[in-house]
Amino acid sequence: MVNPTPQELRTNLRCTVLSYARHRELHVSVNEMLVQVFPVEADRPTVLTASGVTLQPGANRVRWYTPYASDLRDGRPRTFALLKDSAYVGPIPLAVSCEIPVTGTYEVLMAPTSLGPLVAPHRRELPVMVDGITYRFPWESDAVAYGPTRIPLTAGRHQLSVLQEGCEGYQLILRRPDTARKASGVPQCTVRAVNPTRYQVHVQASGPHFLVFQESFHTGWRLDVPGGLAAARVKAQGYANGWWVPTAGTYDAEIRFVPQRMMTGGLLISGIALLGGLLVGLVHAGRGWRR
Repeated sequence: MVNPTPQELRTNLRCTVLSYARHRELHVSVNEMLVQVFPVEADRPTVLTASGVTLQPGANRVRWYTPYASDLRDGRPRTFALLKDSAYVGPIPLAVSCEIPVTGTYEVLMAPTSLGPLVAPHRRELPVMVDGITYRFPWESDAVAYGPTRIPLTAGRHQLSVLQEGCEGYQLILRRPDTARKASGVPQCTVRAVNPTRYQVHVQASGPHFLVFQESFHTGWRLDVPGGLAAARVKAQGYANGWWVPTAGTYDAEIRFVPQRMMTGGLLISGIALLGGLLVGLVHAGRGWRR
C-alpha cells in the first residue's frame, strides 16, 4: 500500500471476512508491526475496521493473517474467506497543482483512470477541495467523469485535492464554459474492425471530446493518433476504455490492444527461432548424409 504524501498518513482499513468452522482471531500488521486483533465468529460474515492506521511515506506492507490452524472445506485447508469487493482503504489524499492562464469560471471534471483492487463501492459524488474550498462533483450512471462543476479561478497556480477511497487514479480536466458549449455536440465517429485487437477510427469533432471504446477497461488498450495529438486515458462509464481529447478537429486514429501485439510478436520470434533451428538441423543432417 502506497502513501503518496511526504509525511505520515492516518487512514482506515476495512473488509468483510468469514472464519471457516471455528472462532478465530484475525491479526492486522503494518510494516511488520501488529496494529489490531479482531475476533471473528465461525461461519458468519464480519465487518472489520482498523481505524487510524499510520502509513509511512511511500510503500507500506499491510498484512491480514491468523496464527490459528486451518480446517478442511471442500477438501482444501481454509481459515478465512474475504467477501469480494469489500476491501477498503482510505481516505488517502491525492493532491495536484495546476496553472490557470486566464481568470474566469472553469468547468472542472475528474475522470477515473483506474480502479485498484482496494476500492470502495462506486461513489455517487466526489468531494474535491480547490484552494481549501470543497466542491461536490456529481456522477451520472452513464458518465465518463465526475462533474462538470463550475469553479471560479484566478490566473495563477491552484491546488486541488481529492480523497482516494482506494487505489483509484483520476485525470483532471479543466475547460472554459465557452469551449464546453462548442464541444456540446457529439463527435461523429466511424469505426472499422481490422481484427478483434485492432480498430481504425475516423473522428470529426467540433471541440474537446471523449472517445469511449465499449470494451472492459484494460490498460492494454491504446489510442494512437497521428501527429502526436494528446489523449488522456480515462475509465468511462465505470467499466469501459475512454480517452479525453482536449482539441477539436478531424483525424484518423487506431485503437489497439498492445499485449496482444506483443504476444503476436513473441510468437513470430519463436517461429523464426524454430525455423532457424530446423534449417540448422537440416544443414547438419545434410552434411552428415554427404559423408
